[in-house]
Amino acid sequence: VWNLLPQNKKRIRTHFSEALRFLEVNWDDSRAFAFEFFEQNFTEKEWTLEHLIRICDSNREDVQAFGQRLLSAYFVNKDSSEYLRRLSQHPDKNVESYVTKLLADYASGDVEQLGFLIPYFKRVLSRINFGRRTRDAVLTFIHKEALANREQAIVLQPLIHWLSNIHVVSDRALALEMLIHLQRQYPDLKMAIKPTSLPSQ
Repeated sequence: VWNLLPQNKKRIRTHFSEALRFLEVNWDDSRAFAFEFFEQNFTEKEWTLEHLIRICDSNREDVQAFGQRLLSAYFVNKDSSEYLRRLSQHPDKNVESYVTKLLADYASGDVEQLGFLIPYFKRVLSRINFGRRTRDAVLTFIHKEALANREQAIVLQPLIHWLSNIHVVSDRALALEMLIHLQRQYPDLKMAIKPTSLPSQ
C-alpha cells in the first residue's frame, strides 16, 4: 500500500472519501505514512468541510491532531459556523479543547451560535476530574459574552443558573458572581439568586 498510494494519486482524488480510511489503520507507522502522503499531495480542492470534519471526528488522538492541523491550513471563514457546530458535538476531550480556541473568533457576539453551543458548554463544565484549562476557558468566554449585551445574557442566563447548582464549589461561586454581575448590568432581567444557592463555607 505504501508503494501503491503515490502511484495512484488521480484515483485517490476521484475516491477521496474512501481513501481517507487509510488514516484510520491500526498500525502507527502506516498512519504516519498516510498523514504525510495526504498532507503533501492534496490541496483545498480535496480538503472540503466534510472531509476535514470527518478527520477531526476520529476517535484516534493522532488522527484528530492531524485533522486539526489541516483545519488550521484550510479553514474557510464562510464555513466557520458549521465547523464550530459540527466539532462542538464531538465528545472527545481533545476536540473539546480545540473548540475552545475557535470560540472567540467564531462564536463571540453570535446569539444563535451561543444558543446552539449550550450542550457543548454543559458537557465541558460537567467534566470534573480533567480538562481544567478547557473548563476555565469556557467559563471566561461565557462570562464575557453574557455581559456583552442583553440578548446574549438572556441566552446564557439559564446555563449560568445550571452552573450555580453543580457540585464544584469554585464553579458555583463563579456562577453566582456572574449572576450578580448580570443583575447589576441588566436589572430588568429576572435573576433568581437565592441564599440557598450559596456554596457552604
